[in-house]
Amino acid sequence: MTILLLLCVVILALTAWKKDALTERGVIASVVVGAFISIGASLAGLLLLGAFFISSSIIGRVLKNVIADNSIEDKGETRDEKQVLANGGMAALASLAFLITGENLWLTGLIGSLAAANSDTWASSIGKMSPSPPTLVLSRRLALPGQSGGTTLLGHIAGLLGSTFIILFAFSVNLFNFLGEMPLLMWLILIVAGYAGQYSDALAGRFLQSLYKCPHCGAITEKTTHCLIEADLVKGFPRVTNDVVNVVGTFTGLVIGMLTGYLFNI
Repeated sequence: MTILLLLCVVILALTAWKKDALTERGVIASVVVGAFISIGASLAGLLLLGAFFISSSIIGRVLKNVIADNSIEDKGETRDEKQVLANGGMAALASLAFLITGENLWLTGLIGSLAAANSDTWASSIGKMSPSPPTLVLSRRLALPGQSGGTTLLGHIAGLLGSTFIILFAFSVNLFNFLGEMPLLMWLILIVAGYAGQYSDALAGRFLQSLYKCPHCGAITEKTTHCLIEADLVKGFPRVTNDVVNVVGTFTGLVIGMLTGYLFNI
């Protein structure tokens, strides 16, 4: 069974690469993440990972055709290895921890981390369609379109729906048998866990992530170079990229998910 799952992981990663959803290194990272989840959380964990990746990829690619490209963002819709690890790394570690310890709370942590990743992806993609300009989280100051830490009402709603999608998927197909016996309140808290992960992502994006200004044209960007020259750091820490911010979000979802499992004594 495990060998079959690993084969499926490789096939799906290569298919995603052919459709430009992954870079070559992104394929390798996806296989590693998928392998960890397959070995630790079996088919259930892999299906949950697939629900995140497929739904977020479809939304990103569909909206790409109706939303103008935004030059402030460092990366596009094709995921590289850092993006894959930032979004799925916590789920992979949770799966490995479950394999070693057998503690079910690692599975609620896995669900929380993927709910956070999906919440952030949906919020970022759908939020760009907002008719109102984004504002910086915890502030009324306007943010640049696509700027990390910028939020809109539509983005918040999309983030909540993204988290809900993952939780409902896990619940509806009863991915982990013991979870089907858990009360509704636990599932609602897991939805909050995913949304909280997305919100912590926005906070880290505003206060920690690096932002640069091109000395040639004056453009504000997340890219370290612009107009073929090195851009000047104007905010945040140089090593704190959007990938690091995404790790903050998925880690938050993981922790709240595990605390939820502990609270309900699963």
